[in-house]
Amino acid sequence: MSSDATPNSIKRVLITGATSFPGRKLARAMRDRGDLVHALVRPSSDTSAIDDVARIHTHDGSAASMDAIVSVARPDIVVHLATLYLRNHESDQVAPLIETNVTLGAQLLDAMSKHGCNRFVTLGTYFEYFGEHEDKAVNLYAATKQAFSSILHYYQDAAAIDATELVMFDGYGEGDPRRKLMWAVRNAMRTGEPIALPDRTVHLDLVHVDDVVGAIRHVIDAGITGGPYALSSGKLITIEGLVDLFEDVAGRSITRTPGGFAVPVRNPDQPWRGPQIPGWQPSVSLNDGIKRFLQEDVASED
Repeated sequence: MSSDATPNSIKRVLITGATSFPGRKLARAMRDRGDLVHALVRPSSDTSAIDDVARIHTHDGSAASMDAIVSVARPDIVVHLATLYLRNHESDQVAPLIETNVTLGAQLLDAMSKHGCNRFVTLGTYFEYFGEHEDKAVNLYAATKQAFSSILHYYQDAAAIDATELVMFDGYGEGDPRRKLMWAVRNAMRTGEPIALPDRTVHLDLVHVDDVVGAIRHVIDAGITGGPYALSSGKLITIEGLVDLFEDVAGRSITRTPGGFAVPVRNPDQPWRGPQIPGWQPSVSLNDGIKRFLQEDVASED
């Protein structure tokens, strides 16, 4: 660990997944408050959005490469956001899922233990909590996240890694390049094309990216460890309710196809409602988040 670090005042941070939507936001926020940001990326990663924010370290997949990166970065804290998400996988995608979601993190923890870095924050998924007792994985992606959690617990016990586990349903916000549900609703409003509604009730817990970043910064600054904690908006909404809210905010109607989307059998229709992050509350309501999301849409059409 670097000698200039003081408790709850991070000076050097290493972020994996820094080229992702939340990763870019976090890297810039940490840089803007004066931290020295390092980013661990794949050889194929497009780093153009963070080249001016972070020192880039390319990981070639080997333990030796990881060891060298941690040795140079000397992080006071590691924020592990890198993940490979596949709702349904093909046989040739098994190895990439394990390499990204299990091996990468295990190599990282091992290198941290060798170089005296013991502060670690990671982000899990509600897909890890399925079934009557919330102890099953929805898919192989979630199973790899569960496997990594077990590995993390080993390093917590054997190498005194001081870790915080957060679990999130989904994030959104302006500038999100992913064509997910929020984009689909906004697109249906703009184009007039119908949006397919689910064939059974599904509840959402949508967190604005500013609050995702704020929650991570909070657990770092407050020295909160343990978990898993729910990175939650604090309010659930159905998909139908989300479409209603878009209509209310925009004052425009959205064409719907009731029951047009078949919800997968293995799907948690209620997001995991674990313990909340101590001392943290979201600051962006879904109503305000939709307003901002729609303003971006208007600006893009000008």
